[in-house]
Amino acid sequence: GTDLLYAGSDDRGEVAWSEDNSGVTTHPAALLLPNAWGTYDMSGNVFEYVWDFYGSYGWTASTLPPTDPEGPGSGSARVVRGGSFENPEEYVSIANRTTEGQSYRGRSWGLRLARTAP
Repeated sequence: GTDLLYAGSDDRGEVAWSEDNSGVTTHPAALLLPNAWGTYDMSGNVFEYVWDFYGSYGWTASTLPPTDPEGPGSGSARVVRGGSFENPEEYVSIANRTTEGQSYRGRSWGLRLARTAP
């Protein structure tokens, strides 16, 4: 329900680690401010694999993108979001997404384990 550049703020330094404030290393979770849901580090620190498969959202230049778009139902690569401590600030924006094969490993890539609260 917000229109922010980063997960929790328009000020990247409040919520995200990127190349200009990280010292080129990861940081323990929750050192910066959380987003509106109380979740930390959704922008920056490490890229996070997400459940969605990578692919076209299906809109064109003449149509508006949908709210909370979903990618294809299957594929060979998952979406990666959030940017990392090694990236310039434009990569840690909430709009940025990329992909890599599901077996890719890198020091700035991770995942967030989550479940529905009991």
